[in-house]
Amino acid sequence: MIQTLIAHLLPIACVFTAAFLQAITGFGLVIIAAPLLMFFYDPKLVVLMMVFLSLCSNTWQSIFVFRQAHHQTVFWMIAGALIGQPLGFFIYDAITADGLRLFIGVLLLVSLIAMQTFKVKFSITPRNSAVTGAACGLMSITTGMGGPPLIMYTAYSDFTSSQVRATCILFFFFNNIVSISTYLAGGADMAGAIEEAVWLLPGIVLGVGLGSYAFRHVSALLFKRIIFAMLLGMCLYMIWQGLKPLIA
Repeated sequence: MIQTLIAHLLPIACVFTAAFLQAITGFGLVIIAAPLLMFFYDPKLVVLMMVFLSLCSNTWQSIFVFRQAHHQTVFWMIAGALIGQPLGFFIYDAITADGLRLFIGVLLLVSLIAMQTFKVKFSITPRNSAVTGAACGLMSITTGMGGPPLIMYTAYSDFTSSQVRATCILFFFFNNIVSISTYLAGGADMAGAIEEAVWLLPGIVLGVGLGSYAFRHVSALLFKRIIFAMLLGMCLYMIWQGLKPLIA
């Protein structure tokens, strides 16, 4: 009885933790929750579940942060993502997924350390936003993680913490819609994924609610430190995923 209860609560706890951090930073739901949920569900099912859960989370949050987001930046990033996704399919077919994860992980890690060391800042322009969106679209198809380019672009700019968070949430909202449309067009069984994901929605609700409250008490310095720690964790995770086949 107790073991069964724990088995049902652990996936919800994983989603809660990821949703809590996403509500503070604007990203991280998939990269944190997906690897953990793969201990409980089939990996292919998890991918579809996370698209649905992300849409639910970002839809709810977008209602409250819409005015704070930089709409022009979101527009150009979405335009770039629509270009980057087809290119991502081409690269995914041409290069092994593990090799690509390793290459991108190392590239992002070097870039992150250099930006942190030399205090680099990005200028928010239509061109830079479109390029960033294209990188997000490409990475989302090839590695399943499209967040790092967006976070590095917005967090290392003149955006405030609220603008970074709101812009990321709004971008991922539209990106989720595109992703679900792509999966449906490809004949993916979204119904089965949604049926399983519905049981995890309490984790989304609690995580987003508490995370949104916690964000009000997070200083700008702490916000940037959390962003850096999560980006660093993403890079190391991608490098590890790329190295695993070589080590095994």
